[in-house]
Amino acid sequence: MALALLATLTSCKKDGSQELTTKSKKELLTAKEWIVEKVEERENQSAWEDVFPQFEPCLKDNRFKFKTDFTVVYNEGPVACVPNTPNQIIETQTWRFNADETILITGGIENKILQLDADKLVAVTVETAGGITLETRVTYIH
Repeated sequence: MALALLATLTSCKKDGSQELTTKSKKELLTAKEWIVEKVEERENQSAWEDVFPQFEPCLKDNRFKFKTDFTVVYNEGPVACVPNTPNQIIETQTWRFNADETILITGGIENKILQLDADKLVAVTVETAGGITLETRVTYIH
């Protein structure tokens, strides 16, 4: 009987890829630190241009940690812009979602969420000034 029970338990084991993810957006956002993978810009609906390669190397490894207390901490990464200051806190702001969790608001700036899952966050900000609409699309990964 013990062998039959053991066989039943091992045969019912689920493949991890078949399990449904039921994490909330807050859980997905706060699970791990995020780093920027890509920054794209466009003006007045023109083609997207990846501007991230133009960033200084010391900015490319910085980290964003969204905390469950609705603060986000922006940290200097291992490559410091100022000598001898790696991994230091650069800035702390508040964050929140709008009512239907389609917009992430950080420090008062609205970031429309295009994708948020366990591995990636893609958000767009839009600014309009002098008849020019500038969109910035940022892709974050863990």
